[in-house]
Amino acid sequence: MDGKEIKVTLAHRAVGMLVCDARLHHRIVERRLSGLGVHNSQHWMLMYLARTGKIPSQKEIAENMNMSPASVAATVKKLAQGGYIEKTGCDSDNRRNQISITPKGMQVVQQSRSYFEEIEQAMFNGLSEEQMQALCDTLGVMMGNLTKYEESLNARDSQTKGVDET
Repeated sequence: MDGKEIKVTLAHRAVGMLVCDARLHHRIVERRLSGLGVHNSQHWMLMYLARTGKIPSQKEIAENMNMSPASVAATVKKLAQGGYIEKTGCDSDNRRNQISITPKGMQVVQQSRSYFEEIEQAMFNGLSEEQMQALCDTLGVMMGNLTKYEESLNARDSQTKGVDET
């Protein structure tokens, strides 16, 4: 080196490890799910539908999955064409479509859940319940800290915009 050493703090190392773990987890999940016949957004929608336990409208899906109505419509269309979901009109409102999972879609959901369990077992192998609880507690504190920090950035940005516009 040129005499200037980069000091890696413990916090910096922890963030690096979290990011690497998240990327590795994502890569493994994508690899396991790749043979199921659905793409990422389609998969997430199937999992959402299975988790809700009700028959939502496309509007409700958009709101709850933080997707645009156009994205929901395109994803629903692809899932319906693939036979993973059924779209039916709403009896009380002809403008609304209700979405339900077909048996083919439920097979994808069940296989996905099996993969997720397998990955979780591999990921947390060797950790005690106490260690898992400590990890969850720590990550919860970190999430809370980041949420507060983001809120402060949003407040600062909105104040700056107000000053810039005057």
